[in-house]
Amino acid sequence: MFGLGCGIYAFFFLLGFGFSAATSFYECEKVDPSANAVQGAIWAVYPTVAWFIIRVFEVVRQYFDRFYLMFDSNQNNAGWVSVGYVMTLACIVGIYGLSYNSHKAVCIASIDEAAQFKKNMLERQVEHEAKIKAAQESTPAVTVVPKSEQSSKTR
Repeated sequence: MFGLGCGIYAFFFLLGFGFSAATSFYECEKVDPSANAVQGAIWAVYPTVAWFIIRVFEVVRQYFDRFYLMFDSNQNNAGWVSVGYVMTLACIVGIYGLSYNSHKAVCIASIDEAAQFKKNMLERQVEHEAKIKAAQESTPAVTVVPKSEQSSKTR
């Protein structure tokens, strides 16, 4: 039973690692393998503990078995469906924490990233102003209206 539990944990760890990487990449196009591994490891505990509880404590599983047996009389399927249902519930509960914590751990910019972003924005601003100045010199009749003075109809 311990070996099967370790196998279930390993499967859900890899799945959680993938979900964490996909979530952080979707949100901010960054991936941090160490943070994703930590979040995957935490998330894998949810379905593993649910599996352990539903397999060890027969009293808990009987409630789910009875519910399934209302729809299908096959006793063998009832046990597997009960285990799968409880593990699915545990996965759904954990996925919200996984996505939030992955986003928080990976997507918040560090001081170096913020400084690089500021540098890039200042370079873009200088290039933009140079383009405007070049346009004004080539056609002197055209004047640039600052965004604060533009009407809302043109935005």
